[in-house]
Formats: sequence, structure tokens, C-alpha cells
Amino acid sequence: MLGQVTEYYLFNVFTNKIKKLASNKKSAFLHFT
Repeated sequence: MLGQVTEYYLFNVFTNKIKKLASNKKSAFLHFT
């Protein structure tokens, strides 16, 4: 049970970081162009 919760939490943190990076890159790209 605890392992599943930890996996889920880490997965959420990871996806949030990816989303932030993606949006940052997108805005930087739009600003550059």
C-alpha cells in the first residue's frame, strides 16, 4: 500500500515538473520567435 502511494506521489511530482518545463520552454520559444 505504502509503495503504491509513494509511486503515485513521485509520478505526480515528475509529471508536474515535466509540465512546468514544457510550459517554460513553450513560453521561451514564443518569446524567442
